[in-house]
Amino acid sequence: MSSRRDKRWLGLKPVLKKGSTLLIITHNNPDPDAISSAFGLAQIGRYFGVKPTIFYSGRISCPENRRMVGVLKIRSLFDKNVFPRNFSTTAFVDCQSGGRNHPFHRLRSDIEIDHHPRIGRKCSSISIIEPRIGATSTIIAEIMIRLGIKIRPRVATALFYGIKTDTQNLSRGTTERDLKAYSHLFNLMDKRKLAVIESPERSRYYYSMLNKGLKNSRMAGRLAYARLGKLGMFSIIPELSDLLVNIKGIYWSLVLGEVDGTAYFSIRTRKRGGNAGELARMIAENGDAGGHEEMGGGRIVKGRMYGVVNRVKAILNISGPDRPLLPSVFD
Repeated sequence: MSSRRDKRWLGLKPVLKKGSTLLIITHNNPDPDAISSAFGLAQIGRYFGVKPTIFYSGRISCPENRRMVGVLKIRSLFDKNVFPRNFSTTAFVDCQSGGRNHPFHRLRSDIEIDHHPRIGRKCSSISIIEPRIGATSTIIAEIMIRLGIKIRPRVATALFYGIKTDTQNLSRGTTERDLKAYSHLFNLMDKRKLAVIESPERSRYYYSMLNKGLKNSRMAGRLAYARLGKLGMFSIIPELSDLLVNIKGIYWSLVLGEVDGTAYFSIRTRKRGGNAGELARMIAENGDAGGHEEMGGGRIVKGRMYGVVNRVKAILNISGPDRPLLPSVFD
């Protein structure tokens, strides 16, 4: 570990003062990496005698993620009605102070820990931004190991799952540091709880929406896309995007949908050199978006939703007619 990295990590000690309070903020609609990173930082805070609270905006709607916060008892740390000024210390995990994928983009924080590319200027006293790392959970695990903090089985399970999902089973953007953290956590985690998390029940509504999404999907060049309209659950948007991008001949996927009056989109790519996160930020303009090379997404103004497909096609330089993605025999 580099001395520079050690210096930043050890700088957490004077910030996390015994008897103080810590507000941990994730990006909107947090994924497993964001949830587990927040959970890990909460244990770090408790190690130093700090009372942690986790805040997120949006929803935890994916069945695996809901099962995760329940089985690992993370939910008890959540509070969705917070005022940052009421906390001694504020921290961003898996996002950054200057980002727009959380409600507090004007807040100058004490800590930010993220593996996405830096957004704007440094806005935190302790800024640990490492875009080459596959998951923020890896950075949190490394900090705990370096500080000599015994990682509890529930936290180890969360961090392991965070790395596993954000690197797609170590197949995407994985570094030697991710592998080391993954191996270390494997020996500490609760494997039965992980199995429960990864095998949640799904509603019939989920499958009906998945069926609708596949039937309505279209393609243009190497892009597959679907407009789902109004939905009762958010998770179908990124999950359908994951499915579409893995269809033979498809390199990009885009799925749009509306949940509770808010328009969301999800982008995936498996094109070498492609950057889904950058494309997401271009689509959202001044909205709420983020991601990295292979995956991105965010929220957009509802009135602009129907122009997104054409904008993506223009950015990717895709021309020619659209056509149904799946053959008619699917019906």
